[in-house]
Amino acid sequence: MKSVREVVLVEGEKAADALTNIGIVSTTAMNGANTPVEKTDWSPLAGKHVLIWPDKDEAGMQYAQRASLALTKAGVASVAILQPPSDKPEKWDAADAVDEQMDITDFLCAASRLDNTHHPGI
Repeated sequence: MKSVREVVLVEGEKAADALTNIGIVSTTAMNGANTPVEKTDWSPLAGKHVLIWPDKDEAGMQYAQRASLALTKAGVASVAILQPPSDKPEKWDAADAVDEQMDITDFLCAASRLDNTHHPGI
């Protein structure tokens, strides 16, 4: 089995499944934005480059910020938070992007990040 270095963290199973179905390694935590990040076992992501793709809403951004801190404590190689496009509607997420047939690979490479961290390949 091939080792994965880069993972996209999304808020829910629907978004994770949508990305996985198009070949992008993704994961989610149980309960989406309501996940108690301090009670989540982030250790499987230790050593990986993680890009958090939040839903486009306040709850999503708060979750992304909390998860980012927890992931850093868990020993990820790097973490960045993707900035959802300003022209997308409230609650827009990765599943919506796949449904829209957006070029996800290009989007992940070019999208703004909140902390200027660059991750080759994601």
